[in-house]
Amino acid sequence: MKKVAVIGAGTAGLASAIRLRALGYDVTVYEKNEQVGRRMYQFKENGFTFDVGPTIVMMPKVYQELFTDSGVDYKDYIQMERIDPMFEIHYRDKTVLKATSDLVNMTIENEKFSEKDAQGYLAYIADVYKRYLVVKEHFIEKSFRGPLDFYNPKMLTQALKLKTFSTAYNSVGKFVKDERLKQSLAFQTLYIGISPYNGPSIYTIIPMIELLYGVHYIKGGMYSMAKAMERRFLEMGGKILLNQNVEAFIIENKTIKSLKVNGKGTVADSEQDARLKLTVKKLKTMMQFYPMQTFLGWSITSSKKRRTKVNTHLKKLIKCYTHHHHSYFILEQRNAMI
Repeated sequence: MKKVAVIGAGTAGLASAIRLRALGYDVTVYEKNEQVGRRMYQFKENGFTFDVGPTIVMMPKVYQELFTDSGVDYKDYIQMERIDPMFEIHYRDKTVLKATSDLVNMTIENEKFSEKDAQGYLAYIADVYKRYLVVKEHFIEKSFRGPLDFYNPKMLTQALKLKTFSTAYNSVGKFVKDERLKQSLAFQTLYIGISPYNGPSIYTIIPMIELLYGVHYIKGGMYSMAKAMERRFLEMGGKILLNQNVEAFIIENKTIKSLKVNGKGTVADSEQDARLKLTVKKLKTMMQFYPMQTFLGWSITSSKKRRTKVNTHLKKLIKCYTHHHHSYFILEQRNAMI
């Protein structure tokens, strides 16, 4: 059985580990912290528990299918509740907007401002959904194995369809004119720390996703997702090594021989005397051009078609970079998030 080392037990690393284990690989996850989750973690103080990192779920199927694809019912691992209304906005003039993923009720809410703006809201949803489909098909679900896969006329044409040259706030303003309603559709860029007044319009996809797919909450807090992933991976026979900081690859003659973990060299597989045969050049090429999100952050996928692509990529990539039955293949988590 081929062995795989995943560096980082964040959501991306755990998702990759589960999918790789489901494909039949012997997977070990190295995590430098004392608990899994990375950016999705929590701490407890004075009897209170605080989630740190993500706070809401906007596309629940993406989370659920990771468990389903590994052969279990997601309901046995995570429980989600739909939040409705998604949020309320209280304006200075005492107007209150209750945002909901129920289109009928949302239309009634928008008509508080004007019927014309309610119509503009629907036009906005239709326009952004078209751009979302472009992003999904040509960027999210596509593999970029080399620079020419991205830098070519076809991709440039698709990128232009995204209309990213205007700001999120100005983009919303093309459809709705009331300042209060514009604010309700633009502030979501703050989720990722970007001002709607200078952030690119592509981020207006966020309120569209909220409306079409709803906003959900995981019972027990978002960290419950990380713990559920950890539980599922261990059930599948995977191994997680905590407090294990992978500091470097130990290289000899341009070949990775082992890992440097907590200041010590760790042989790839001392029992089988296996050695990595992954050259530095190939490693750098992989890290630079292979779409890490395909099998890390986006390895928790939302469609059968994309799941098939992910599994195919994983198999091909591991076959490409491993040279015998007991060799390791290293995945490094690189700022990937759900």
